[in-house]
Parts: sequence; C-alpha cells; structure tokens
Amino acid sequence: MATTYYYYFEEGGRPATTTTTTERTTTERRDGRSDDDDDDGDDGRRRRRRRLLRRRRDDDDEETNDDDDGGDDDDDDDGRDDKTTSRRRRRRRRRRRRRRRLRRRDDDDDDGDDDDDDNDDDDDDDDHDDDDEDGYNDDDGDYDDDDNDYDDDDYYTTTTTTTTTTTTTTRLRRLLLRLRRLLLRRRRLLRRLRLRRLRLRRRLRLLLLLRLLLLLILLLLLLRLLLLLLLLLLLILLLLLLLPLVLLLLLLLLLYYYIYCYFYFFFFNFYFYYYYQQFPWENKKS
Repeated sequence: MATTYYYYFEEGGRPATTTTTTERTTTERRDGRSDDDDDDGDDGRRRRRRRLLRRRRDDDDEETNDDDDGGDDDDDDDGRDDKTTSRRRRRRRRRRRRRRRLRRRDDDDDDGDDDDDDNDDDDDDDDHDDDDEDGYNDDDGDYDDDDNDYDDDDYYTTTTTTTTTTTTTTRLRRLLLRLRRLLLRRRRLLRRLRLRRLRLRRRLRLLLLLRLLLLLILLLLLLRLLLLLLLLLLLILLLLLLLPLVLLLLLLLLLYYYIYCYFYFFFFNFYFYYYYQQFPWENKKS
C-alpha cells in the first residue's frame, strides 16, 4: 500500500515547495505488531521505529490536550501567549527535523545500509527523549497534531499557491532588477554620449576659432604685402613724375654753366684786350 507524505519546511518564515515520497507498509494489528512480525532485519527495525513514533504521537496528543484544557494558566495570566506560540513553533520544527531524520534512516535501510539493532535503538531513544516529538500517523499518512495548522487541505493549496507566487515574485523582482540595470546602463551611456558630444562641440569650436585666427593672420599678411606694393607703386610714380623735372634741372645747369663760361671768357678777353691791346691768344711784341 502506497502512502504519500508531505514535507513542509519553513525557509525564512515562508513554506517551501512540497515533495512527495512513497513507502511500502504492512498490515498491522492494534497492538502495533504486524502479521508477519519478526524482529530480525530491516523490517523489524522499521516496525520498532513506527511503534516509537506512535507512542510519541500519543504523548504529544496528551500534551496538546492538556494545553487546550488550560494546562499553563500562569503563562496565560502573565500574558505570555507569544512565548507559548514560540514554544509550539520550536516544537514543530523539532518534530519536522526528527521526522526527516527518521525518514532518511528508513531510506538508508531501504537502500541496503545495515546497522546494528542495538545502536539504532539507542539512537532512537537519544533522539526522542524530549516529550515534544512527532505527531505523525502511519495509518493514513497525515500529520496529526492538534497544535499544527498543516492538517487542513486548504493549507496545502495555499502553500503551493504561495510558493508559485513567491517564485513569480522573485522572477519579477529579478526582471525588475535587470530592467533597472539596463536603464542605469542606458542612462550612463546617454550621459557618456552627451559628454562626448559636448567635448566634440568644444573641440570643434576651438578648431573654428583657430581657423579664424589663422585666417585673420593671413589677411593681415596680405594687407601688409598690399601696402608694400602700393608704396612701391607710389615711389615709381613719383620717380616718373620727377624725372622730367630732373632733366629740366640738368638742362638749366648746363645752360648756366655754358652762359657762365661764355661770359667769363668774353669779359676776360675784353679786359685783356683792353689792357694789353691784344687778345690772349695773340703773341705780339710790345
């Protein structure tokens, strides 16, 4: 007969996903012994563990009944409901841990890992010394704890839906984080592009200013050359204009010299003739 076991673990206060396992059981009588009960081998160890689980479940039921009847009046009077709920939660966690431990041992026994019976019994006694253990029913495969809220079928559906919603929310958060990172990258890239554009614009402005300065310098040089050419032209024009004047001056000088020489010669000869009664070129004896 196959029974299904539901494991519910709390991770950070939230129920995790469910895992199902199957296990073969034998028909048992009311005293806890099966029809083919022999205390040798793996089956005997399993049966002894089931009996221990049943005993601890009964002890747990008695404890929970005592609590429901008003066992700890002092805590209620003192207003310690939070402490009782925390105790119950701790109890549930311990029960789950021990149930998992037993389940692992059963799986190891099914796989063929043989241990000594005495050691197993000692381990079981050491593991289950506390009174607040188990609450697991082997007959119908349900977790029977009056203190526990996991018995309701609606809880199983809610846990599965909460797990799916948590997974979807985590995925959505991851997607949102990715989108945020992409947006931040986009903003950074846009900022870099803007900075590059600004730098390029500044460089272009500087280049334009340099070009304008070079053009101005070239224009000044051209103007200077033009001025020099104009000065040369003016000088040439002046020379051309002054040349006839110079020629006239030369002519006047020549005329003056000629006239001067002529008159000088004439007056000199006249004076010489007047005084010597002869010209200078004549050689007369007195």
